[in-house]
Amino acid sequence: MDAHKSTMEYMEEGDSYDEDSTKLYEESVILVMKNQEIEFKRISKIFTIIDLSRNKFEGKIPEVIGNLNSLRILNLSRNNLTGHIPVEMMNMSMLEALDLSFNQ
Repeated sequence: MDAHKSTMEYMEEGDSYDEDSTKLYEESVILVMKNQEIEFKRISKIFTIIDLSRNKFEGKIPEVIGNLNSLRILNLSRNNLTGHIPVEMMNMSMLEALDLSFNQ
């Protein structure tokens, strides 16, 4: 395998088994997006979603947020953020959804 290519790694399987002796995951996560629930049976080890909504953050969006280049979804809605979207966010090439609604 190429050392520069990454493979998706998931949380370890649990020690539980179902009636068919299939190993079960102890953890799962439900993502609600646009009033639609999606259940993930496996959880990725890398952060791909960060929800920082409703935290009363003030001021501009920090430029260092552009370093989070493995993010797929970033929610900064319902804070009191002001100013422009930092140009450094162009580095977030994996980003699929960005919610900045209900800010200044």
